[in-house]
Amino acid sequence: MSPHDAEHLGLSDGVLAQIATTRGSAQAVVEIDDRLQPGHAALPNGFGLDLPTEDGDTTPASR
Repeated sequence: MSPHDAEHLGLSDGVLAQIATTRGSAQAVVEIDDRLQPGHAALPNGFGLDLPTEDGDTTPASR
């Protein structure tokens, strides 16, 4: 999320935020990124996403 939006909403890195659309809602961890313009948010969709494993390696996210 953009720094501008995070400040406006009172959010900081690492907190959980509720995301809602007309189709549903979910929670996500906030990551502030100055590459994002105000009014925009980016969420991974799971395709091509590698998750860390306990041994320090990575594994593809389930589809």
